[in-house]
Amino acid sequence: MSKPSFAAPVPQSALLSKLQAFLPQMEKQNEILAKDLATGQATKYNIEVAEEDPEKQVIEMNFALSMLNEDSGSDSDEDSDDDEREIQLKPSAAAPHDIRITPPTSKPSPLIQELS
Repeated sequence: MSKPSFAAPVPQSALLSKLQAFLPQMEKQNEILAKDLATGQATKYNIEVAEEDPEKQVIEMNFALSMLNEDSGSDSDEDSDDDEREIQLKPSAAAPHDIRITPPTSKPSPLIQELS
């Protein structure tokens, strides 16, 4: 006696369709890459080399992060507004503007207490 099969066939999804269309394209590009590498044309795939075009615009972003020390003092500070807390980043010499990120406010979840 064999066990009945409960597995239903998987319906065709949009993601599966896109994947089935993408994989042959990726295979073709991998073949082109392997052919170019075999013929010595690997330099055109080197992303570490800066482009020589002086007219091409480049965006450079410099960030410096620092830790914000919070007072671990009394519990009376808990009543203060959470909107006052800010994370401040120290700007580097290349970044003349202050960057401030305000963390999202979160309400404390209710406590579950067992009553007898």
